Amino acid sequence: MPPEVLRKVVKDHGDTSNCKYRQDKRVHLGTLKYVPHAMMKVLENIPMPWEQVREVPALYHITGAITFANEVPKVIKPVFHAQWATLWLAMRRKKRDRRHFKRMHFPPFDDEEPVVDYGNNLLDVKPLEAIQLELDEEEDSAIIDWFYGLEPLLDDREGVNGPPYGFPNLGLPQMAALHRLGRTLLSDFASGVRGIGFWAPSRRVWTSFCRSITLLLKRWLRNLLARQSEGRKGRAKGVSTITKQRVESSFDLELRASVLHDILDMMPEGLKANKLRVILQHLSTAWRCYKSNTPWKVPGMPTAVENLILRYVKLKADWWTSVTHYNRERIRRGATVHKTVSKKNLGRLTCLYLKAEQERQNSYLKDGPYITSEAAVAIYTSTVHWLESRRFQPIPFPSLNFKHDTKILVLALEKLKESYSVKGRLNQSQREELALIKQAFDNPHETLARIKRLMLTQRAAKAVGIEFFDTFNKLIPCYDIEPMEKITDAYLDQYLSYEADKRQLFPAWVKPSDLEPALLLVYKWCNGINNLDGAWDTSEGQCNVLMETTLSRVYEKIDLTLLKRLLRLIMDHNLANYITSKNNVSIVFKDMEHINTYGLIRGLQLSAFVFQYYGLILDLLILGLQRASQMAGPPAVPNGLFQFKDVATEAAHPIRLYTRFVDRIHILHRFDADEARDLIQRYLSANPDPNNSNLIGYNNRRCWPRDCRMRLVKHDVNLGRAIFWTVKNSLPRSLTTIEWDDTLCLVYSKDNPNLLFSMAGFEVCMLPKARQGDVDTTRNAIWPLVAAASGERTATAYLRLQRSQPRAHRVIWIKPGVDSTMPLHWTILASPKEGGGLSMLSMGHVLIPTSDLRHSRKTTTGVTHFRSSLGLSRRLSV
Repeated sequence: MPPEVLRKVVKDHGDTSNCKYRQDKRVHLGTLKYVPHAMMKVLENIPMPWEQVREVPALYHITGAITFANEVPKVIKPVFHAQWATLWLAMRRKKRDRRHFKRMHFPPFDDEEPVVDYGNNLLDVKPLEAIQLELDEEEDSAIIDWFYGLEPLLDDREGVNGPPYGFPNLGLPQMAALHRLGRTLLSDFASGVRGIGFWAPSRRVWTSFCRSITLLLKRWLRNLLARQSEGRKGRAKGVSTITKQRVESSFDLELRASVLHDILDMMPEGLKANKLRVILQHLSTAWRCYKSNTPWKVPGMPTAVENLILRYVKLKADWWTSVTHYNRERIRRGATVHKTVSKKNLGRLTCLYLKAEQERQNSYLKDGPYITSEAAVAIYTSTVHWLESRRFQPIPFPSLNFKHDTKILVLALEKLKESYSVKGRLNQSQREELALIKQAFDNPHETLARIKRLMLTQRAAKAVGIEFFDTFNKLIPCYDIEPMEKITDAYLDQYLSYEADKRQLFPAWVKPSDLEPALLLVYKWCNGINNLDGAWDTSEGQCNVLMETTLSRVYEKIDLTLLKRLLRLIMDHNLANYITSKNNVSIVFKDMEHINTYGLIRGLQLSAFVFQYYGLILDLLILGLQRASQMAGPPAVPNGLFQFKDVATEAAHPIRLYTRFVDRIHILHRFDADEARDLIQRYLSANPDPNNSNLIGYNNRRCWPRDCRMRLVKHDVNLGRAIFWTVKNSLPRSLTTIEWDDTLCLVYSKDNPNLLFSMAGFEVCMLPKARQGDVDTTRNAIWPLVAAASGERTATAYLRLQRSQPRAHRVIWIKPGVDSTMPLHWTILASPKEGGGLSMLSMGHVLIPTSDLRHSRKTTTGVTHFRSSLGLSRRLSV
């Protein structure tokens, strides 16, 4: 239909006050929410500057309520590029001649100005001439016929491959002409920064922006229309509302009402009015005391009332705890929860954790120490013998003229400063810490003197705040430590690490280290297994057992008295006393507080060094002093990772390889047939298994296909259980323990051709060459393993990434209802300054006014352009 028909329909239905079109009011209101989409389609199809007019098909409602430009513009990239390049040249010339350039004041229209009618005001106006560069008939003969046309080459089936319209098949003369015309802006098109000096990419960015905000505006208009027509949903009279703070308090309200009823029944008539308010106050106080884990006792309170209040507190505590765990389970499995529920749940879990931790500390003060004197003496003696065999010299207190003091301090300060590189908002403690860091950079010698004075004299640290960071799978404790103490701890950590590395305190099996990144460590493990003497030989019943497990609850079970004695073996007594006192502090959360007397605080800067040293002692208990010395090598020339003096030393013990990555240990055992049989017999003598129940619940690597997993043969299963039983018995429960649920004991034998393990986020399946058959070893994620002695490939390692637990992201962090003024505010913030906005989203580069070039005096080369981003505009000098 001709466009005049649509204009007449729109004009006739423009005034809905006419009785004839009164029934169309509802249609017009309903189509308001589609206005943003209609505006976006207009912006998409706006004529290019080299086009005088552009006619597009329209899709309109029969009442004229809404009209859409029913066209998706398509271009050929090299042609479109050349068109804009020629336009840029033409615009430069026209700007020089001051044609088509007028100064405008924005915004051009007033808010109260009526809408301009197209038919009355714009229909008869002749459009301006198109801005086109005059092409040469000889040089541009290959493109002059279609270059400025609408959708050029659309009808040329040889030049464009049909309906997709965007994948050209242009000849060499055409491509040469397009390149010659477009080379002016070739560098600008090659820049992930769009819109440098010309319009097209800026228009594209704004089109994408409108496409994104259309849905938001549509929802806003829909809600606005619903409120205008239906009104706000108010509550009925006499119905009490449940706010966000009491969204789950129905049980609490009912319980409180039942307690009040019981109190009124047991009290005489004359005392009800006087004592009821007092009892309710005691009720609230008792509940607050429960949450803060402080005792509640009111002298002189009747026993009946006290028992009633305690019953109320117990019932509410059971409900409170069950709701907390229920919501946590919903968050863990990925259910959609509100932000308020998530935050409240985190606070409740923190309270429950601190209540349990306070009970654990009180139990230690009452029943501790848990480690026996005999076990403590044995651990201390083993550590002394190990350090003497390694010829270890204790780390002295840092002297005043220590030559590396300033460098170590700078490393510590840089480490602390890294955590503030991504933080936008800081609290008072963080601002104070950042100020101290800057002061320490300016006055390092004064800071060092203060640090050493603290390490010598301070034995009572300030209280430590605790919060939890929620990853929706687990909670990570975050400690708030006094800034100066934090800087002192960071310096001491760097100093101890430097001195320990110089004295070779930690053997090669202690990880992480700078020598082996995660993937390189996995590769060395595979090569270490492959290069063992007779690693894949099973002809006489030999077998390999690779055990990986986690040392559980090591931090929580560190006895501070024993720790102080062990630290004094490797460092100055003043340093050992300072480290121990740093862990004997008050832990504070809101109105909850307890003193940490048992266990290591993870949030200290020096806790990593302390844990690695304590873990080394656990390694000695697992390996034994003799095997540990064989694996570490002589003190003067220590062994590298997975190196032995000779083959005889390697085969002297069943433990062939060992590493500990923080608290995760990997142990490779190799047995001959007799050794395996003896170990299984000792295990079955202590743990009889007449019904073969050991096969049930045996952990396996289920990420691999069934034919690649460990086959649950009775001999191999019993051997894996025996290994776990042996290692578990070597560790006192007062220090740490290992759990079967966290353990994998996978066996390579004549019945199991694959050796499986996981390490550093990778799953590995090792298969010897002799048992590969027709397996393809040329695909990706495969390591061919070469024996160092012979130089031939003897095994293959297949890799895949470990599956991480999915994080629950379905927490509603935005308000469900959209405020009616929000899109207006967003538009004001996002619109460019030329359109009357604040230009918080500026999508392009602009030429620099002459008045702003005065800022170029601050640089050597001057300011060349502005770069605008989501923040404030910045001037860049090149």
